Amino acid sequence: MQRFGVLFVVFGLFLNYGEGKEMSAIQSIMSRCCTLGKEFGTTNLHCESYESVFGIPESDRIDCENIFSSCCKRSIEIAYCDRGIRDYNTIKRCVYGGMLSASCFNIQDEECCKCCRLGSNAGEQGMDCNAEIPDLGTLCKSSFLTCCLDSSGRPGNVPSPTTTTVDNGVNECNTPGVCQHRCVDTPNSYYCECNPGYILQSDGITCIPAGGDRCTISSPCEHQCTDTGEEIICSCDSGYELHTDSRSCNDVDECRVGNPCQAGETCINEVGAYTCQRAIRCESGYEYSDLAQQCTDINECLLYPTICALKQCVNRVGSYQCVDRKVPTKQCSEGYEVYKGTCRDIDECALGVHTCNQKERCINYRGRFRCENCRRGFKVDGSNQCTIDINECEEEVNACRSNTICQNTIGGYQCRRRCPTGYKYDEVQQACIDVDECSENSHNCLVGQTCVNRQGSFTCQCPLGYNANRLTGRCEDVDECQRRVCQHKCTNTPGSFQCSCNEGFELNSDGRTCKDLDECVISSPCQQRCMNTYGSYRCYCERGYRTREDGSCVDNDECSLFAGRGRLCGGICYNTLGSYECRCPPGYTLQSDRRTCKDQNECDLGLDNCGSEHTCFNIGGSFKCNYVQCPNYFTKDNSKCIRQICGINDPECIRQPTSITHTYISWYSLPQVPAMVYRLTATPQSGYTYEFTLTKGNERNEFQLRSLYNVGTLNMITSIRGPREIELELELNMYFMGTLRGRNIAKIFLYVSEYTY
Repeated sequence: MQRFGVLFVVFGLFLNYGEGKEMSAIQSIMSRCCTLGKEFGTTNLHCESYESVFGIPESDRIDCENIFSSCCKRSIEIAYCDRGIRDYNTIKRCVYGGMLSASCFNIQDEECCKCCRLGSNAGEQGMDCNAEIPDLGTLCKSSFLTCCLDSSGRPGNVPSPTTTTVDNGVNECNTPGVCQHRCVDTPNSYYCECNPGYILQSDGITCIPAGGDRCTISSPCEHQCTDTGEEIICSCDSGYELHTDSRSCNDVDECRVGNPCQAGETCINEVGAYTCQRAIRCESGYEYSDLAQQCTDINECLLYPTICALKQCVNRVGSYQCVDRKVPTKQCSEGYEVYKGTCRDIDECALGVHTCNQKERCINYRGRFRCENCRRGFKVDGSNQCTIDINECEEEVNACRSNTICQNTIGGYQCRRRCPTGYKYDEVQQACIDVDECSENSHNCLVGQTCVNRQGSFTCQCPLGYNANRLTGRCEDVDECQRRVCQHKCTNTPGSFQCSCNEGFELNSDGRTCKDLDECVISSPCQQRCMNTYGSYRCYCERGYRTREDGSCVDNDECSLFAGRGRLCGGICYNTLGSYECRCPPGYTLQSDRRTCKDQNECDLGLDNCGSEHTCFNIGGSFKCNYVQCPNYFTKDNSKCIRQICGINDPECIRQPTSITHTYISWYSLPQVPAMVYRLTATPQSGYTYEFTLTKGNERNEFQLRSLYNVGTLNMITSIRGPREIELELELNMYFMGTLRGRNIAKIFLYVSEYTY
């Protein structure tokens, strides 16, 4: 007779994470702030007060705090709900109204405790746990389904590591991805375990770090970190771009990528940002307008009416253009004539239309001529000598064009180009050169400013860390802290700034960014194990211990924690410091898994003391020495007594049964019922009827006999607790044409062990 086992099937929930697609800025902020909120709520069980989240732009801080609060509250609801489920699974009831069960002191505890009870009852009554049910709410429905599956034993219930089953010969752990960390094969099933420092989730498959996600524990990212469960994705704050190492962040030079400033403004790149500074001096063809607060076009035609001389001036944006115009003949002055639409000088001397006599020399000038005895450029003095130089620039009004400057020379004059503002004419180079206002001290820079010469102009620069006030022109300190130059804290100083870090961080060599301090290495603040986190640390204990609020460690009594359905040992559990030990009662041996117990067969091992006249029969944890003694008229055949041939005149012999069989059955305590104990089958013969009767051993109505033609089946209908020895007697009567033709008796000796295995 084989023992009955319970078959469990593992049902796993596999999480489908994303395929590493790039997240938007708001997605990254939502993911990070939600993760931190969940961790805070799970750790502290409240969301009343918490420090600001680091690394979040100021513009997104309000959104981050809202997300943080929502996810924190959700994590507390789930934590309380899990406690309510544990309460019901521990004491199998939910008591409220002044006396609360265990830790059911929160509304989520009460709700989930009662929904778990409802699910357990539904599963025990054979209800399909996945059937459509009323909308109970998310938490209640989850509690209902979890406890329903556990009670029904249907797929979805994770087996206990110590459940004794019949091995199906299949190692499910060979299937890739069945567990995130480690897979432990069991007979006809399996279960998952996590590496040290991780916690198995409710799906029985995935593992998360004991302190939260990897970003919270030790973020490798310089700015923002998102743990998807499969990989860590780093992202940068606004104004930065991710480095090729996929971890650090580089400043984006917005001025080089594409000038975001308006015309007349200078783009100045800063760490993580940029500023647009209006230039004091505008480009050529523009002038700065205080009213418009920008550079505006100069109307050269209006400002310089004679800039195009006799041509027409047309203003252009940033410049001007001189175009020809038709001048009527009457508009030309005396001494000029119209030529191709313009006025040109009439050379009276060359044309012979002058009035000089033969002794005088005709000298042509613009618009007129002159009769002189001296050579050109000179005139006679009081002695009638040609010694006086003629200043043509004074005497000749139109000696040079309007866009040039007339310069008198001995015996003549020169028309040199007029230099623009900020330039002067160089006689040696015969060209306009820049005026260095700084070296000539002709600038108007204030005290503390530095004069910097420019072509045609100059600028007054303030020292580093200062900017000129647009109204007063004075240098004023720049508050660099408003430009987010520091990663954590910033203190403005005259002409500069100073960065500092939050607690748990130290300043990098760049003087701006902060790096995490590894408190575990520096001070060893924990009793057993220390886990460094971003900006802090977390104490946790070795396996077999639990961490108190003060970070100290206390031994876990695994035997008490898993004393119920999920117990650790198949036999007897002994708690040890930091672990536990499984032992077996006398008559059992501990198996190689160090958890389950197997009955020791004393009969096969020769450990019995039955002797030659008795038969050794193995039972749970011990053995029995059985001796079959047949009554008169019977012959012994092993464990069967067969009636001898009776004489015609021996009625006593004829009344005896044809045979008496002795059957010995070993059983374990509290089996699942109904369970078949014994089956008696008669050889079918034509014309015969069969009658089965349970004549002994059912005084407590623990058994039920069913018959079908020539087969009688004895079933156990009440779960029996051992140790007990029960003797049952089953009688088979065979009739032919209503006359008793044969009778057989089966004696069944049932040995029920005190153990459930």
